Amino acid sequence: MTKSMANCAQSMVEKWTDIITKAETERNQPVEMEVSSHFLEMTADVISHTAFGSNYMKGKEVFLAQKEQQMLLFKSLLKVPFPGYKYLPTKDNLYKRKLDKTVNDMLMQIINERFEKKEDGSGNDLLGLMLEACMQGGEENKTFFFAGHEATSHLLTWTMFLLGTNKTGKRSLEKRGYKRMWA
Repeated sequence: MTKSMANCAQSMVEKWTDIITKAETERNQPVEMEVSSHFLEMTADVISHTAFGSNYMKGKEVFLAQKEQQMLLFKSLLKVPFPGYKYLPTKDNLYKRKLDKTVNDMLMQIINERFEKKEDGSGNDLLGLMLEACMQGGEENKTFFFAGHEATSHLLTWTMFLLGTNKTGKRSLEKRGYKRMWA
């Protein structure tokens, strides 16, 4: 799993290097870059690889659908609910049900593909371990997939901010050869 994480991080750093090199040659000056979107993509990739044995593109659909579910939840918090409202066939309620079904279907597809590859469902990732322990994969997988992605991405963004503002940390990284990152 550690090798998968390192490969995902290396891929992100290579993208950064390409972006910085291209921008510096065009503008001939240091470049500022918003890294949080890159961390969101990298953490999704890491979770997809380590938890489900798939790549980011396969898990991206799950993340996007869960992001929409999150936005709908925030939107619904501003409304005053009344008993039974969630069962009415409103536009938002129908869309919420559709998104929930989409996420469940995508996760079940990943799980079923795993069962087709191996009869016992085991694997070298978290999904394989969870399937060995419990022959179902619903809500727990969705929670892990989404919560781990968001929390890790925000942690990495905050870490980069703190490293960028801490002179001692900057000097330590520069000694290790990361000068281009802080130019």
